[in-house]
Amino acid sequence: SKKYYQLWDWKSLNHPPVRKLKYSLDFYDKKRTKIDYDKINSPFFDADFHMVMDKITNSHLTFENKFKLLKNGNSYQKKLELIRNASSSVFISVMSYFKDSSSMKMTCELIKKAEEGVHVYLIVEKVWTKLLMKKGMKPLKNSKVVVIYADDLINAEKNRTALFHNKIWVFDGETAIIGGQNIIDSDNISSGYNHQSHDTDLLVEGAAVTDITNSYINLLKHYNYEKRSSSRQLAFMEDLQERNDKRFNLEIENKLRGKDIYKEKLLDKNTRLDGVCRYIIQGPVSNRYAVSKAYTFYFKNAQNSIDITSGKVKIDTENEKEINAYEGWSERMWNQIISSAESGVRVNLIYNGID
Repeated sequence: SKKYYQLWDWKSLNHPPVRKLKYSLDFYDKKRTKIDYDKINSPFFDADFHMVMDKITNSHLTFENKFKLLKNGNSYQKKLELIRNASSSVFISVMSYFKDSSSMKMTCELIKKAEEGVHVYLIVEKVWTKLLMKKGMKPLKNSKVVVIYADDLINAEKNRTALFHNKIWVFDGETAIIGGQNIIDSDNISSGYNHQSHDTDLLVEGAAVTDITNSYINLLKHYNYEKRSSSRQLAFMEDLQERNDKRFNLEIENKLRGKDIYKEKLLDKNTRLDGVCRYIIQGPVSNRYAVSKAYTFYFKNAQNSIDITSGKVKIDTENEKEINAYEGWSERMWNQIISSAESGVRVNLIYNGID
């Protein structure tokens, strides 16, 4: 049970959720075939494809990263573990930080860690937090945790929305978690089968963390973190930026990032799927439509299948007002998905059904 409900909850299921896919793929999808990644001739292994992606998203590939998928409440438990083990810094950005049992447990851990001298920064969306989540922020008010409110929604240009929606966690500049989860019971206590939210995060270690850390530092600068930081914190952030820049250059030397090694890495079947990552962030601080551009370009070049999961689905390619508000990216993405399906690409879409 929970104290609130969302229209896209999955309580309308008339059967237990599937816990294990125990049959072969063709049982669930008759047109699904197993892909031989050693032999496939895919544009995603083409250096030219990624050169274009570099340009349209202002990002680049990193190699030899390590990943772990964190489903539902497993992510919350991992975040608590990494907070407790942090020795220098904990950087967090989320849209929503509610006051409920699981989030207050995390708040206690953050306050405790900040008291120990660890630099703890938390960026939250301003409007919804002030309207609905004040109680969640109250315990942090007189602590050493630096809370920063992202005011993009207030400062958004006419006919544009700019709701702060980044979920970024960086621990000691070495480990990161990115994904979809906020700090709220429905995410934190979800087992995947107890009628709470279904959501995922991704644990990242490796060169990609350098990019994630840099993006977080840029967010802090954009929201004027200096005004809320002590001289000690400012000195730490300056030192962190220098260390991250050195780390970036060292990763280039060690062939862990950069366009100069695309051809070498992507042609070799032993390296082209070895921890390859492209970290893309969009919003007022960076390229506003970078993620939309990346999705559309991948849809366009897909040869076999496109698999999509989404909490909500909205298809309206004729709404001129909405098309103008988002510069037409929703329309472009759906038109490309439809075009790919018509050309023979298998498109599977899982969402909550009510839409």
